[in-house]
Amino acid sequence: MMASSFCVQLILWGLMALSSYFYWQRYQKRYYCFILKYSPEFLWQLIYNDEKPVNFKVLKSTVITSFLIVLHVKIAKSTRYFLVPADSTADESFRKLHVFLKINAQEKNS
Repeated sequence: MMASSFCVQLILWGLMALSSYFYWQRYQKRYYCFILKYSPEFLWQLIYNDEKPVNFKVLKSTVITSFLIVLHVKIAKSTRYFLVPADSTADESFRKLHVFLKINAQEKNS
């Protein structure tokens, strides 16, 4: 009984270590760093690690709250989610994105 409990604990610790290593590697590659930009051509653009901008479309299933925006986007043929917490950006930038998405959501529903 004691050996099986120890094995379960060992497996759980191993999984947590692997998960930490995986996410540390993603963090080191700046996987979570991106820039959202609204271009002059009225297109949304996504910029990863100072690379070439990629156009995307914001989908209706985007969730907007006062403390978090869950941005559901379509890039080429795939869809992705981006979490934009209020404390991850400047207050003014978050407010502008929040207002812009709300206004566009109302226009699409009209």
